[in-house]
Amino acid sequence: EEVVEFYSKTKISDENNIDNLSHIKKKFNKDDVVILGAGGHAKSIIDIIENQNKIKISGICSDDEIGSQIREYEVLGDNAILEALYENGLRNIIIGFGSLRRPSKRDEIYSKLKDIGFSFPKIICPTANIEKSADIGEGTQIFMGSNICSDVQIAENCIINTGSIVS
Repeated sequence: EEVVEFYSKTKISDENNIDNLSHIKKKFNKDDVVILGAGGHAKSIIDIIENQNKIKISGICSDDEIGSQIREYEVLGDNAILEALYENGLRNIIIGFGSLRRPSKRDEIYSKLKDIGFSFPKIICPTANIEKSADIGEGTQIFMGSNICSDVQIAENCIINTGSIVS
């Protein structure tokens, strides 16, 4: 329930937190991405990204201590800094958690982040088999060994978990 509560708030809620952005000393590049969340799902996404070497992870947004490390990535702050990160040039974010016991909650968070202006890269494990005619929506995450067959349409913000077959 704490996790649902934490991720339900995507507006800046703590002015002191905004004043404390001195640890973020750079403007973000257009290709930089921050991962929202620091649990097992986020770590699986980090593994996929690191294996592909195409996306640059610029940090983690979670309720862990600011400056601490998740793998080698710095925790930039909690969800209260999302708008400030966007104002500082961050345009890409990855939702690094699953359904939070209710898939509709993940959709609500996606919509709130979209309203701020964020884009969501597709995360596709190189071991997934995806037919050329498949249409994969923004922010969809396709994990290891999944098979996406001909003419399949997958909406935005979906999770296709390890070994899934979508036909």
